[in-house]
Amino acid sequence: EHFGDYFAWGETEPKSNYSISNYKWNNGDETDFTKYCINSIYGYNGFTDDKTILDKEDDAAYVNWGDKWRMPTQIELVELIYNCKWEWTTSNNVNGYLVTGLNGNSIFLPAAGRLTRNNLIDAGTCGRYWLSNLTEYDTYAGAFQGAPYGSELFFCYNEYNPEGIYELSEYYREYGLTIRPVVSEN
Repeated sequence: EHFGDYFAWGETEPKSNYSISNYKWNNGDETDFTKYCINSIYGYNGFTDDKTILDKEDDAAYVNWGDKWRMPTQIELVELIYNCKWEWTTSNNVNGYLVTGLNGNSIFLPAAGRLTRNNLIDAGTCGRYWLSNLTEYDTYAGAFQGAPYGSELFFCYNEYNPEGIYELSEYYREYGLTIRPVVSEN
């Protein structure tokens, strides 16, 4: 039920303030990315490196938990969404989803919200968990643009989503989201 630490996408240590001005892979502007950039529009001085998956040294699960652990991929999340039962519940006074697989194993994902700058938002109603992939799709523009967002599991159960929602999404990678590591198969 614990929320755990919050991380910016591609950073391995929690911090007290999450913004573009102190994001490790940026020079302080929405178009100044210095790593994990596939579109020169978003890269610092036109920078691109075509990296779309976190390097091990930038994977918070690998760095903090050890070499068997890593952040999940988009493919693993899609499998979780479509092959598991999702039930909104409360466990030890913490709201979240109980996700149960076909084999009966389950995981509780608390609605940990997100840290934007130093404000915890939507805790208790929504959850956002980083994946290891950079997204190429810009939902806000409605197109594939090599946008500078990190991929995430997004879920919410509130007045705007009274039946609950859980989906693959993307979010501004400079903000603080939680992670739920998986064990690497290799």
